[in-house]
Amino acid sequence: MKRIWGIVFVILLASCAASGATGESPKELLEKGVYSEDTVGDLDGAVKIYRQIIENAKADRPLVAQAYYRLGSVLLKSGRQKEAFAAFEDLSTTLPEQKELIALAQRAMAPFVGSKPTRNDPRSWFYFESRDTAQGPRLMLTFGDKTEELAASQDTVLISYLADRAWGAHAQLSIAANDMNRVLVQFPIPAGAGRPPLTRAELVLNEKIPERPAPVDPTDVAIHAVLGDWNERETSWLKQPAIDPKRAAMTLAPPEPGTVRVDLTDLVKRWLDGSAPNHGLMLKAASPVYGAAPWDTSQPAGRYTAKEVQATDVDALFSKMIYGEVGRQYHAALWGLMAKATDAPDIRAAVVTKAIGILKDTAGFGYARWLCCYVLSGLHDEASVPLLAETLRHDPDSGVRMGAADALGDFNSDAARSIVKEAAANERSERVKAAIEKSLSGEGRSDPSKREYLAADASPAAPLALSTLPAGNDEAKGKAEDFASKGWTLWNARKLSEAEEAFRAATALDPSQSNAWNGLGWSLLHQGRKVAAKEAFAKCLAVDSKHPAALNGLGWIAKDEVKTDEAISYWEKAVAAAPGATAALNGLAKTYMEKGQPEKAATYYEKWLAAEPQSPEAKAGLAEAKAASAKAPAAEKPQAEAPKDKAQPHEQSLDRAAHDAFDRGDLVGACDAVMQRVHIRKDTGHPYKDKIDLASILNWRKDKAPGSSAGLDLKDQREKLKTYLAQHESDPEYPWRLHHLLSAVAAELGDKQQAAEEFDRAIAAYPDTAYPDPSKHSKFQHLVNERAGLIWDAKGEADAVAYALEKLKTDKRYHHFFDNWWREQYAKRNGSVDGQKQYEALLVKVKEAYEARKKNFPDEKIPGT
Repeated sequence: MKRIWGIVFVILLASCAASGATGESPKELLEKGVYSEDTVGDLDGAVKIYRQIIENAKADRPLVAQAYYRLGSVLLKSGRQKEAFAAFEDLSTTLPEQKELIALAQRAMAPFVGSKPTRNDPRSWFYFESRDTAQGPRLMLTFGDKTEELAASQDTVLISYLADRAWGAHAQLSIAANDMNRVLVQFPIPAGAGRPPLTRAELVLNEKIPERPAPVDPTDVAIHAVLGDWNERETSWLKQPAIDPKRAAMTLAPPEPGTVRVDLTDLVKRWLDGSAPNHGLMLKAASPVYGAAPWDTSQPAGRYTAKEVQATDVDALFSKMIYGEVGRQYHAALWGLMAKATDAPDIRAAVVTKAIGILKDTAGFGYARWLCCYVLSGLHDEASVPLLAETLRHDPDSGVRMGAADALGDFNSDAARSIVKEAAANERSERVKAAIEKSLSGEGRSDPSKREYLAADASPAAPLALSTLPAGNDEAKGKAEDFASKGWTLWNARKLSEAEEAFRAATALDPSQSNAWNGLGWSLLHQGRKVAAKEAFAKCLAVDSKHPAALNGLGWIAKDEVKTDEAISYWEKAVAAAPGATAALNGLAKTYMEKGQPEKAATYYEKWLAAEPQSPEAKAGLAEAKAASAKAPAAEKPQAEAPKDKAQPHEQSLDRAAHDAFDRGDLVGACDAVMQRVHIRKDTGHPYKDKIDLASILNWRKDKAPGSSAGLDLKDQREKLKTYLAQHESDPEYPWRLHHLLSAVAAELGDKQQAAEEFDRAIAAYPDTAYPDPSKHSKFQHLVNERAGLIWDAKGEADAVAYALEKLKTDKRYHHFFDNWWREQYAKRNGSVDGQKQYEALLVKVKEAYEARKKNFPDEKIPGT
């Protein structure tokens, strides 16, 4: 009888679960779910019960956390791994305080993930271009047959082990595969009135060339809608806004540089119709299993104490400096090294020697080398000035050159200053130029005896007592002038937030203080708060419509927003009001140079020199403008005076043009756009770093819309491409790319023999060029690997390996064996276990091939050996 009632109870329980039993508390439902899972073995029934608890808005958070954990565990038992990981991720995202269950969830996921990089391993980071670069985040909105391109209005990175630091405008965005880093980005969505319905919204991210020491697998990235306001200059890990726990989309952070495109149509439609507020997006690791971000980041980060520094050896401090440590300030370990180096001469020598060794290794981790510049300058090691000079002049990494410029600026010597001046004339990177300007200004120089490296921080400045100030009378006006004066003193000391507070006090006391409004605008602008700065400058102009500094500020904001004509208009007004306004003259001169109008630029450089005769920058700029003007063909000179002279096409727009041409079925038009981009990068000192090649566009188009190439008349396009190739055969940049594309076309047409022949022509046509860093810039090894893949398909693995290794041994262009491709191929074709064995056997053969290569090319520096 008991057995019968037990069966009846189970049937009733299953029935209740299936029908979503009502009237029961979350606690009672959890007990039923556990019984259904553990005793009855009804996993599907348990899943329904746990989901019911999660959807109950009145349920206690600890009970909901139990339901999430149980749900993930059951889904794992059922073989539904992706759903399980999603449940565990929702647990960590929506209930971060449930640390014990989150730890259990991570432990449950670990066996399904395998060996991964540790938290501090740079292979676990993925770098994307920020809006400070030409390749920053974009949102492509398609309305009918027209596409609008939106640049990000703000973006920032959040780093858990520097939890209290707001990173603001930054040269790069980074997502950590272990969820240590996250990214926030927002776009200014336009009003939807008067447009056709939105048909597609696509997020576009460009991955930077990674500074990782070894390849890494692709990582799932989750994209969530942000639910509250945030400011890129104020938002940190501790102050990050809430997000919608339901992901808006998923994508992959690729292991190699490339463009990531993500469909966000549904979310953007809700932004456009007002059913959801637009606070932007958060990008984070989708399944942070290994070395996941710790939850003990609720306290502001601090410096190391003298005792901690004394107990830590030099190597460990270098490691902490490079990879960071939870709960420590940015540069805390750098400061620790400064303090440790004062303990004894031998320790100082060890610190300097290690920093020099890291900096000299141009194949090493760029971020580490950048930091070592500051180690050497912080210790004022005069003997390292020649190395820093060599780094500034020739290092292939622009970030490291920036560090060298900053570091040389910290040396108060004529020799260091002379080196920086010399570099200013030859540097191409705008970011490095800015660092050079800062260095020459002496802004980075300070008295090392006054530096505070350890935990005993100076007392913060006393806040301004605004509540006790008089208002609305002459005394208030006098106080306002005092506060404005104090604001400029703080501004000159680069204490921007304190300067902002003083200027706000001044404007509160006397709104007619144009000097204070201007100061407030510049304080805000240099904190990266452009919208607020615009408002302050506008209020300044409302009081004084010809205030040159406010007009200049609005000009630089417009320039940053790529509103070139608007920027020129502001600067011209500023110069009309104050002919000696050097900052506005600087803006006009540089902008006209960028627009390809050197004669007009020279005019403004001359005016700048009239106001500041000793300015080295104005002198160098004038010489450059005159030289560029002299080189311009005579027939083209009158065009430089035309008011609407067009600048070179932007790389970003050329990328878009290439994709659009492929969508129209115009392969030749796509080639034109890509090749323009190739030459722009070459002319600006970045040979062969084009992130888009012809064959990959065709493959991208097929992946985006399978079968879409059927809409092209590929036979007709192939003939047009051959004609186009014949027209450009003499330019070494064209043939190998076009043969590569013709190979892809032949493969799409099913002509394997022709595809192989075109591939061989691409490899034969690849230029024989020496690269500063061949492992990063040469695409030759990728071509060889692709060709080996075709051989593998046709003849087998042995022939494919033999082909690639023969190239490595004997072909001068094959600088670097890209083994990650082979590892992936072995895993894909033979499974993870057998593939790993074959991959390891291949590495032995590769080592032997490198030895043969050394004999064939004895003078060659081979990276990776």
